[in-house]
Amino acid sequence: MVSNIEKLPDSQDADRRRHACTHCEKRFVRPSGLRTHMRSHTGEKRNERRYVYANN
Repeated sequence: MVSNIEKLPDSQDADRRRHACTHCEKRFVRPSGLRTHMRSHTGEKRNERRYVYANN
């Protein structure tokens, strides 16, 4: 099997992966990847919603 993915030099790869996890230093290309990864540390569920109820 031949891969069409080019391996970038480490410095270029680090530039692309500028969104870093503050817990384990894993890096991501997109901020959405970092948000998804952070759930592994917080235990938050994917579709969990937080509601704020006003006191009337």
